[in-house]
Amino acid sequence: MLSRPVTSLVLPAKVSYRQMLTNSAILIFSLVFTMLLFMKMGGVVRLLYPVAAISLAGALFFTNRAQYVAFVIWLFMITPFVRRVVDYQAGWIEANPVTLASILAAAISLIVLIKKLPVLYRISYIPFILILIACLYGFFVGCILSGPVPAAYDLLLWIVPIAFGFGIASDWKNFPDYRDAIFKTFLWGGAIMGAYGVYQYFFLPAWDAAWMRSTTITSIGYPFPMRVRVFSTMNSPTAYGAITMPSLVIILVTSGILRYLTAVCALGGFVLCIVRTAWLGWMISVAFLVFKLRGTRRAKLVFGLFAIAVICLPVLTTGSIGEKFAERLSTFNDLEGDKSYVARSELYHTLTERALTNVWGTGTGAVGIATKLNSATTTVTFNIDSGLLFVPYTLGWPGAILILIGISALMLRPPGIIDRENESVVQAATGICVAMIAMMASYNSMYGVGGMVFWSFMGLRLCARQWSATR
Repeated sequence: MLSRPVTSLVLPAKVSYRQMLTNSAILIFSLVFTMLLFMKMGGVVRLLYPVAAISLAGALFFTNRAQYVAFVIWLFMITPFVRRVVDYQAGWIEANPVTLASILAAAISLIVLIKKLPVLYRISYIPFILILIACLYGFFVGCILSGPVPAAYDLLLWIVPIAFGFGIASDWKNFPDYRDAIFKTFLWGGAIMGAYGVYQYFFLPAWDAAWMRSTTITSIGYPFPMRVRVFSTMNSPTAYGAITMPSLVIILVTSGILRYLTAVCALGGFVLCIVRTAWLGWMISVAFLVFKLRGTRRAKLVFGLFAIAVICLPVLTTGSIGEKFAERLSTFNDLEGDKSYVARSELYHTLTERALTNVWGTGTGAVGIATKLNSATTTVTFNIDSGLLFVPYTLGWPGAILILIGISALMLRPPGIIDRENESVVQAATGICVAMIAMMASYNSMYGVGGMVFWSFMGLRLCARQWSATR
């Protein structure tokens, strides 16, 4: 059995009437669109999904902020899947409005950032100012070099996750609600995405196979059962690994039956995604917890890890799953023969000089999906997987230095304190942030989906520390 840490972090079974209403609204939203997709009404979903998602997010934002946070995270987990099914049923189009649902729903949190601009000048929030200035600097350069439309879209992928995290951090009076909402969402999300990921590996649904055939991503395997690197409901194995990794950290510091379901399902999908970056990130996060937790909490954490190892070893050492896992592990000892490592090394070799010599950067909109919005092209002309290269290449030295200072300050000198009651929450959130930073070697965890994960847990740890300081 997984360990039961001695902590107050027992996710409540009882909910208030208001929580029941908001939970029901999210459930109805999910069931309605599941039914529409089951009825093969992809054309209707394409138009209705973003409108309904943004409308519900807006209603939750003004009535129950914690449930708004949970719903937005849920949207980031399922929207790529919805888009694939819609494209399969109604035909593929380049500018699919479904893809905008999650980022526009999260953009509502910009209201908090704008309303609380005066608060940013407090010493505890100055790092946010530095990071925002870095993003705005990149936008200014991007408008000049790439045009205002791609620069503005790319700015959203930078600044919305920051605003989302700031909204959590600055609303510390409601910390228990945020803690429960975020942890439950990642537990349920990890279980659902993991179960679908295992199904995807063995049976590969037609919409996923069709997407694999049309995509330019070459590292996700082949569109056949048991020959695919699991990406579950996300758009890539790396994104799936990054958003699942926190679930596998949370199960170690929570109590309740749900974490057992999450442990089984999420671990299955996590192994089958074959993403070393995410695996290493999880190990870093767990090592951080082992080092930081004290007394009985640490002992029970170690026991929980031992239980996970006992459960997983038979699966990881037998059958096709064992072969895939062993094959990927062997690349740690034979990096020169690993195609992804060689490709990443070539990328570093090519771009390091550019990033270091182009002091002012290329600005937002010059790299990644935002390049599709450039009038000169309709395809992604240039993409950088590594966050360590992406940040200085796009934001230049000024932006990269400001972000480095801002994040270092938030990580090393955060406001508030850690009390024993919330030690597990703070250290788990901090460990996840440390892991996401470490993953920047081959994944941009400050931007887009990765940014939503990083800033959600950054906001939660800051929220918890300030809440503890007032008790």
